Amino acid sequence: FKYRTVSSILVELEDGSGVLLDAGDGTYSAMVRKMGHQKAEDILKKLKMICVSHKHADHISGVARILLKRQGLMQVKAEESRL
Repeated sequence: FKYRTVSSILVELEDGSGVLLDAGDGTYSAMVRKMGHQKAEDILKKLKMICVSHKHADHISGVARILLKRQGLMQVKAEESRL
C-alpha cells in the first residue's frame, strides 16, 4: 500500500496531553499506523486542542473524524466511570 502524507503535527506535552497542529484527511489513520490503535486512542482522550493553520482542505478535512472519534471515546470513558 502507498500512504500519502497528511498535514498534521502532534505536539506531546509534559503532562501527557497533546495538541494537534492541523488535521488533514487521514490523520487518525496515520496515527493508528504509526503508533498503534491503543496509543492513538489514548492520545485522542488526552487531546487538549486542535490548532488549524488555515482553511485549506489538506489541513482541515480530518478534523471531523478526530472529533467524532474522541467524542465516542469520551462517552465510553464516562460510562465506564459510572459503573
